[in-house]
Amino acid sequence: MTRTLIIRFLAITLWTILGSGNSVSAQNKSIRFGGNNFADIGIGVSSPFNFTSESFTLEAWIKPDWGSADSNTSRYTIFCNSVPLGGGYVLRTSGSNKLSFSYYNGTAWQELVTSVPVLKPGKWQHVSVTKDAGAIVIYLNGQVVSTATVSTNTNISAGLSSLKIGANCSYNDRKFIGSIDEVKIWDVARTQAEVAFDGMEICGTFPTGLVAYYQLN
Repeated sequence: MTRTLIIRFLAITLWTILGSGNSVSAQNKSIRFGGNNFADIGIGVSSPFNFTSESFTLEAWIKPDWGSADSNTSRYTIFCNSVPLGGGYVLRTSGSNKLSFSYYNGTAWQELVTSVPVLKPGKWQHVSVTKDAGAIVIYLNGQVVSTATVSTNTNISAGLSSLKIGANCSYNDRKFIGSIDEVKIWDVARTQAEVAFDGMEICGTFPTGLVAYYQLN
């Protein structure tokens, strides 16, 4: 994944498909985010991934490339459609090398963060989060790294921002540093076996439940 694209704004067609069911560990092309650029999908509140339902899956290949350690778990956004008081969700990490997933339930933010550092800077890793009603699981390379169960207010309050990859929807200082590839968004909670398989597969056709697929080539 060596090609670097420096972009300020990138509009990506929602139904991007390449190839037909090729097995991969990661793509040979990606987008490099340097802390100033990001991809704005440009689809607002009516988009199919502005979830208000209880179940979905988010995933991507990432290669973090920050230098010094940073204890702020919200520093680097992988992708999101959240606003501080309006709802949505965000998948993110930081120089602490922990993974974090947060969503707004209409009353407060719910967050699940790994208890220890799990990411390796400079290495390609497949990250994923599934939400099935109140059960939330974070995966790294197909392995469970954090779980939580929310008993009340499990629905997500709809976000008021378009989906952004590599940037926070509200804070300019939370852009991703590194490369991102193969972003997939599902409107179902995938199983652990499916998550592990997703990380090794280019989708030649749209499987049931896959609502967005960005190859970032």
